[in-house]
Amino acid sequence: TVNAFTMTSSTLTWKSTATFNVLNTLTLQNGALLTHADNSTSHIYEVDIYAAANATIQSGAWIKANGLGLDAGQGQGTGVGAGGGAGYGGDGGASAGGGNGGQDYGNYINPTSLGSGGATDGAAGGTGGGAVIINVPSGILTLSGLITADGNSGVNGGANGGGGGSGGTVNIVASTFTGLGTLQANGGSGGNGSTNGGGGGAGGR
Repeated sequence: TVNAFTMTSSTLTWKSTATFNVLNTLTLQNGALLTHADNSTSHIYEVDIYAAANATIQSGAWIKANGLGLDAGQGQGTGVGAGGGAGYGGDGGASAGGGNGGQDYGNYINPTSLGSGGATDGAAGGTGGGAVIINVPSGILTLSGLITADGNSGVNGGANGGGGGSGGTVNIVASTFTGLGTLQANGGSGGNGSTNGGGGGAGGR
């Protein structure tokens, strides 16, 4: 817990699921990068911010959780068949070889889950996206920068490609939300292969 927090031209990696409480104003200025540690096989890390006043993510600032969710073959939505894309916000795509994608899961109203990893098919599946949760219940959240939790693409293989990881969570609660920045939790593309390409990962929530 801090009274106020301002960050510029630096990187902070959050290594906890504990909420970062800011009693006044949170400001991420140009060049600031806020991220969390890689989760790998279980949900250990996320960015979880509570700002009692206002929060501002300026142009050039980035809260980034791309590829920080669960590894290939891990998670509730991992691809079911060889090379299948991972599910989360929707079902993952099937591979060209017929490997089914994973199913959707999680809470669509108040999501908190990590993205799942795509299925391996010789080449590894992509890692899922991480989780970014921001709560500004009484103030203004101004987003001019980036908040992303994309899944990684499956690895390209000689014969078969791995399935894409699913996007993770971007969960925003604010009394007022404004700005022209970017919110994104895209799924990763399936990897390429000379025989079968992997399925794409679903978007997150």
